[in-house]
Amino acid sequence: MSAPVQCCGGGLPKQPQINRIELRKWGESQRYFAYYAEPLTRKGKKPLEGLWLSRTTSLLNLISKPALPNWYAEMTAKHFLDHVKPDQIYTREQLDAIAKDALRRAEVERDASASVGTSTHNIQHHLQYGRWPDWLEGYSEAQHAAACWLEWWTAAGLTATDIELTVAHIGLGYAGTLDCLALDREGRSILCDWKTSKKLYPEMLWQVAAYATALQDHGRPLPDVAYIVRLPKDSAERNACHVVAWDEPTRRAQLINGWRTFVRAHEMRPSSVKEISFATGESDDSDAFVLRGDVVPAQ
Repeated sequence: MSAPVQCCGGGLPKQPQINRIELRKWGESQRYFAYYAEPLTRKGKKPLEGLWLSRTTSLLNLISKPALPNWYAEMTAKHFLDHVKPDQIYTREQLDAIAKDALRRAEVERDASASVGTSTHNIQHHLQYGRWPDWLEGYSEAQHAAACWLEWWTAAGLTATDIELTVAHIGLGYAGTLDCLALDREGRSILCDWKTSKKLYPEMLWQVAAYATALQDHGRPLPDVAYIVRLPKDSAERNACHVVAWDEPTRRAQLINGWRTFVRAHEMRPSSVKEISFATGESDDSDAFVLRGDVVPAQ
């Protein structure tokens, strides 16, 4: 963020102004760090230059994902079916070797999936420069996902206003980078989140709710509509598709209030932030976290 931002929404104690937020090394991984506009002086101690924030995706990883162990089991079963032949006798050592290879196969599939997910940054490049990056050449899956996204984007009639925008809620202690804010043909503000998973899952609603909550904490208007857009991972799928996380204020409020409750329940705030009571009407609504309606393909 180029200018100091006051982040103190939801009745939390007043927070220092934040000058910028960036990813920094945190042990073997990375976390967001919010730099204060002016370091906080402490008597006899080194001034505090800022505070660490949890990553939105790290918080979402706390949610149980039943599909993940099922996927690993499916990959393992496929590998055994491919390599264990009927009417053939195997030693224990041979079976152990096949089992290890099965695990490696799952990891390779996972990494390949992650590479397609990372390729969604190609979309950001196209939105910013009006063309695909040179490094997209040679990656057929990423190219297919990008082409399907462009078809969806054109049909949706959106105009990007913010691309890969880092937002944070200092009081709740988290930050994240949203994919895109846009305007549609009617002038409504749209929050877009790109996905390359095989399916759309309810916890994805929490992610867009997290971004909206952080936008609100920055004093920015809440998006009128939020789209979760799934990009195909192989050429057998011909189109990108989307679900509407919300398109009216009541459902948006349900998701935002549910997200705030979730973060507080897991005590993911900075230790310096005092616990507060919930505001009127701020309660969880489990029905808000159900993906409603049919998945909508690009026309």
